[in-house]
Amino acid sequence: MKQLQIIYDKKKCIAAGLCESIDPEHFVLNGDKADLIGGKPSKKDIFLLEFTPINEKQNKQVIEAAMSCPINAISVKDMATNSFIVSPNITENTQKEITSTYDEANEWKMDPRGYFLIRTDVKKKIIEVGHCMERNIVDIKITGKNATETFNTIIRENLISSMQHAAYLGKELYKAELALKYKSKYVQDKDIKLKRKTKTF
Repeated sequence: MKQLQIIYDKKKCIAAGLCESIDPEHFVLNGDKADLIGGKPSKKDIFLLEFTPINEKQNKQVIEAAMSCPINAISVKDMATNSFIVSPNITENTQKEITSTYDEANEWKMDPRGYFLIRTDVKKKIIEVGHCMERNIVDIKITGKNATETFNTIIRENLISSMQHAAYLGKELYKAELALKYKSKYVQDKDIKLKRKTKTF
């Protein structure tokens, strides 16, 4: 196996959690950032880890974890050739441009695995999610401190099957997290009004 170097820019990290779910041997979420397990600081917020994968599975996990990062905070270098397998730079080679549209009445499809009711508990500072199959009867209750751990738990428990539903759930859970953080009211499917902190002199 090739010797690899993982380069992780912690400052960029938005705690999407995909790296941990794909490669838990090297990445773990820690609050609102991920940590590179065993990584050594190189310069401010940049962590490096050199290792040789023990098998093809481990090699594949590292590369997929880096490729999954939505903001290119993780890159992987082949140490023998000193070339990037996963580059930190975004290369744009646009062949087609699409203007996004959405017609909820005609395009929304119900997930056969059910739906979710979401609310926040301000006193406990948690997000509460109720899984339902019909008539708003909650059969499973999921609680979490933030959107990332909550939606990853839902995925792990196999409670969702639709990509459209997953995108909707991620949006709503992040809104709930922001509402808790900024002490604002959260109502599912409604815009939130964030309370801005005013400076006192």
